[in-house]
Amino acid sequence: MNTSREQILLDQRFGAVIDALEDSELLGLARALDEEMREGLASLLGFPIAHFDDDEKLTANLRTRSNRRMSSYNVGIVLGDACIQKCIEVLGDSSEDPTLEELQRVMPDLVSEFGLGAAQLMVVQYSMSLRGFKELIAADDRFKLRQAPVSAPAREIDHAAQDAKRAARRERQRAQKAKKK
Repeated sequence: MNTSREQILLDQRFGAVIDALEDSELLGLARALDEEMREGLASLLGFPIAHFDDDEKLTANLRTRSNRRMSSYNVGIVLGDACIQKCIEVLGDSSEDPTLEELQRVMPDLVSEFGLGAAQLMVVQYSMSLRGFKELIAADDRFKLRQAPVSAPAREIDHAAQDAKRAARRERQRAQKAKKK
């Protein structure tokens, strides 16, 4: 990670992937974590470890709390970790800088074992640093970078109504001052 700008972009990319996951896939990724990773994720997001026993509470916590600034980045890394470790194991020495062909060769097995969401999280993690992952994003539509959710459009401001409210407020203030005298 070279700059905070890159980290913010990665956080947005992780957030877009997490937001697009079906609840069942998000739960599956969280439930697949070992106890230590579960405790770390719960601590990171600030919810009780007992919420891992309740699908509704776990989903709600993962969705709402991962949207905090820079939380999507950390959650994405945790949820994609098993897929990443398997990819490193399968690629061996070439895992330091895999080629597009090597990634295309291992990706079907990774998607089959961990799900498309985990594979997408892995691709996002390396999307800014490794050429093979950049090429995979360009070559395979399943891994195209998603846009971060667009915030609600700015509300339309009715300037005439605002001016009328200001004038009414000024008139009330004048009336109150006149009463005090």
